[in-house]
Amino acid sequence: MLTASKTSIWNDNITFVISQMASGEIVNQFDYKPLNGGSGFHSGTLSPDNTLIAIAPTFEAGWVLLKTDGSLLGHIDAINGEKPARGSAIVWLPGNSILLTHKSSIIRLDPPYTNGKLIKEMNYEDWGEVTVNAAGTKIALSANKHIYMMDIDGSNFVQVTESNDEEVLPAFSPDGNYLLVGTDYTPSGTFSAIWRLKIIPADGKKYNVDPIAENSAGVIPVIANGEETIQAASNRGMIWR
Repeated sequence: MLTASKTSIWNDNITFVISQMASGEIVNQFDYKPLNGGSGFHSGTLSPDNTLIAIAPTFEAGWVLLKTDGSLLGHIDAINGEKPARGSAIVWLPGNSILLTHKSSIIRLDPPYTNGKLIKEMNYEDWGEVTVNAAGTKIALSANKHIYMMDIDGSNFVQVTESNDEEVLPAFSPDGNYLLVGTDYTPSGTFSAIWRLKIIPADGKKYNVDPIAENSAGVIPVIANGEETIQAASNRGMIWR
């Protein structure tokens, strides 16, 4: 497990801590000084083999790859001379390949990360929240208020949710057979929102997940033991473990 916290109010350094999820035992920790200075709002994700850390772009730096001892492996500052927007995605694939989102593109880079391959041009006004199944064979994302899936090479692009509202933040089950999705997305403040959790099969079919209309067969509302209402979530991404 990887966590990140600001080291001090007096600088922009970030303390990354790698620990065992079951026991909490710290495996390693280090302070990261953001490239080009500036924002202290950084977080990272561990590679599948737990040897590398990926950091999404900020206002000052592009996509950053670190070794788990804190040393810099690579910094992709721009693509074709264009700097990435803050928060552009970087997602790990098996074999430590990565997917990047940049402008309207989804791009794949394999080690040693010197060349990229265009996977998909996304001709949508609003899209993002890219995620990949553990096998690295399927991509899910949100676009124009609904959830879509495609094969890892960008083929077989299909819409998999529909409703009169908005769906967000897809997350694959560990076996890749299902998608957890945030439904009935509702802004609840300037920088916050709330959504209701439902599960659909990750089979490429379209499922109605509307909060009022009858849902498609196969849709599973997430309801905690002893509760009667669908579980809500807010303000953060979702991970299925």
